[in-house]
Amino acid sequence: MEIVGAAQFTALPRFGLPEIVKVGQALPEYELRELQAQLPPLQEVEPGQPEPLQLPQFIFGVGPQPQRALFFGTDDRFVAQLQRDRIAINERRIPTEGGDDPSSEHVWPALQGLSECVQKTLVEDDDYGPSRATFVELTYVNAIQPAEGVWQTHRELHRVLRIVSATAGEPPWATVERAAVRFSFPLYTADTFRGRLHVAAEPAYTEGGAPMLNLNLITRRLVDQSESLEAAFHASHCEAVRAFTAVTTERMHTHWGRTQ
Repeated sequence: MEIVGAAQFTALPRFGLPEIVKVGQALPEYELRELQAQLPPLQEVEPGQPEPLQLPQFIFGVGPQPQRALFFGTDDRFVAQLQRDRIAINERRIPTEGGDDPSSEHVWPALQGLSECVQKTLVEDDDYGPSRATFVELTYVNAIQPAEGVWQTHRELHRVLRIVSATAGEPPWATVERAAVRFSFPLYTADTFRGRLHVAAEPAYTEGGAPMLNLNLITRRLVDQSESLEAAFHASHCEAVRAFTAVTTERMHTHWGRTQ
């Protein structure tokens, strides 16, 4: 349904409405429509370490609070995001428009173009900005529809994801009404920790009231100093595709017609 490619980098020393307008003028295919609060920093701790507490942020200072700018493409299919330390491109499925499904092959060129635009427009030296990327985050938002002979109700999540058991407990608690699950995998290059791949499945309903599953995969990967943003992005894409195949069941692969 949607793919989001993002890159976090060493923060711009100045970022406010003048900088947002300047980037908007350099993106003729996009229109600035929204200003929102900036997102918290991306982070992944080493395996075995406690996750940092996400405490509310209280920012004291004079002037406007840090913002995130959202630039919408002409057909609303693409959204470019920019904040002081991050850029992102969303590609969304627009049902009424038809055309190709969202794809990393579309998101990467758009993210690369946004990176080059910000670098050229707002960066005066190489100590900060997109050329100093620290994290890549690639998100796949999937809607899993019921499949005849595979799964029909929210109690059958085990027929979609391998991690879920068909039996929840002893009777009368053997069969659940519906289930949700979240899990993650550490990512390594050789023996070096590089980030995580997160999977989340939630029960949902279509506009017509039919059951469906929202299945999200998020690859959050550290960018090595010797690694290009493009290499980190494509590594994240490969990890997400391999994980999607690995965590879903053979019966779903058969239904989808997957052969490898």
